Amino acid sequence: MRPLLLATVALPVFAACAAPVDEVRVVDMKATAPAVERGFQIKAPTSRIEVGQDVELCFVPDLTFDEDVFIVEANAYQGDVGHHVQLYRSAVPRRKGETFDCSDLATMSTLLPLVTPNHPQKETDNKSQLPENFYVRIPADSKPIVMQSHYVNYTDSPIEVADILNIETIDDVTDMTEASYFVISDNTFTLPEGESSVVYDCTVVGDTSILFGFGHMHEHGKRIRLERSAATDASAPAAVTPELLYEVDEWTAEYRDYAPVDRRSEAEPLLLRDGDRLRLTCDYDNASGGELDWPHEMCVYFSAYFPANADGFILCGGG
Repeated sequence: MRPLLLATVALPVFAACAAPVDEVRVVDMKATAPAVERGFQIKAPTSRIEVGQDVELCFVPDLTFDEDVFIVEANAYQGDVGHHVQLYRSAVPRRKGETFDCSDLATMSTLLPLVTPNHPQKETDNKSQLPENFYVRIPADSKPIVMQSHYVNYTDSPIEVADILNIETIDDVTDMTEASYFVISDNTFTLPEGESSVVYDCTVVGDTSILFGFGHMHEHGKRIRLERSAATDASAPAAVTPELLYEVDEWTAEYRDYAPVDRRSEAEPLLLRDGDRLRLTCDYDNASGGELDWPHEMCVYFSAYFPANADGFILCGGG
């Protein structure tokens, strides 16, 4: 593996609106980041986000891996109103250097989650940090790498952003354990005005050891909980009280970026058994003045598991 790859592509501004730049004040929120000691850095091209816009932008860096890459740390750097950065592989062909809007479900269904980074500029955001002795693998294949940036511009000015993702890698993983991500997510709901709930059920396939997990909703969320009904044989009683695995009883808008984390250990993970039935429930109070759907609100439980299976990322229920 090459010890250092730098993906930097100079492309025109990806503008969400054709309004002339000189008519309004555009705020510079382009990110800065330290150099990568060992690994690679992805720099997204400059994008313009209009006032009130909630958008997910995707960028295809000029990266090709001829052998597996082992990631031990991933750190993302965004502007002040950045929501998150994710790294994906694309299931469909993509042109290197391409930028595209990936806010819709049809486009997102073509992206295969790969790495969820931390955001060091947000001092309390360490929820995706893997413990020492764990790594995430990028397989050597022909699938294009895609960097996604989510922004919600709640300021009173258009902004220009250019996010940076630093990936730290290691060559020798002989005494380490491969981890990947286990996610429960419902992206098909529509929230009416006022109070409502989203309930999503899925069944665990294969024993799964969880290192850490946390919920994710936006500012209209009020409560989130994950419950388990353990797999039983046919002779077991039908009525079984669900076990509460994770709960935030009073969700606040700040938890969108800093959700409480249920952090376990390699010695004492949260063990999900093959056949366990999981239920994710998200409660909302939609005061937006209209209906809301994904990605303007979300209902997600995100976790890391080990050891990773051959496919890596697991979306429980495949929804």
